[in-house]
Amino acid sequence: LIPHIRATLSVSVLGFLLSIIVGVFVALLMDSFAPVYRAVYPWLVISQTIPTLVITPVIVLILGYGWWPRLAVVVLVCFFPIGISLFQGLRSVDNDLIMLLRSMQAKRRQIFLHVKLPAGLTTMFSGLKIAATYCVMAATLAEWSGGGDGLGIYMLRTKRSFNYDRMFASIIWIIALSLLFYAAVVLAEYLLLPWHRSNGEERRLKNEKITENN
Repeated sequence: LIPHIRATLSVSVLGFLLSIIVGVFVALLMDSFAPVYRAVYPWLVISQTIPTLVITPVIVLILGYGWWPRLAVVVLVCFFPIGISLFQGLRSVDNDLIMLLRSMQAKRRQIFLHVKLPAGLTTMFSGLKIAATYCVMAATLAEWSGGGDGLGIYMLRTKRSFNYDRMFASIIWIIALSLLFYAAVVLAEYLLLPWHRSNGEERRLKNEKITENN
């Protein structure tokens, strides 16, 4: 079981990191160039309407067996919530604030780093949390069609041999790995977004005062 856990974890981690890279790249392109947004966004939505179980065998036929189709499936499933959440955060910045900064001779890079990026990161972590719960599941589904090692293959083999105790053990490991990914994202958010943490503390204290007054 340990080699299968290691295989699924490796694909999930690498696929998740690639999903972040692809999602951030797509979001920045759509935010920077309106024609790219109009051309790409509909296709991104369409790509998410295709069931994973349907597209996985097609990806395996194109890329063959091994790691590449598994990584492709994980990226296809996970990059969308990351990219869209970042894009929405970048677009949520008040235009009046941007115009004010431009009137103060702020450069485009300064506006991005000090205004748009903090807003985008705050929303992007919402997408990262969603993607974190998807990545192990996507890797497992890819293993069903891609062969090799992994918890998905282990689950199928134990089911066919009627070793249901081992099959349920693999399911528990899939859940545990998904929770581990989610916890890692929550920890990263706590460490990387101190302003978001402080705002949350202020809201909590304010709610406590309101409750005490009532």
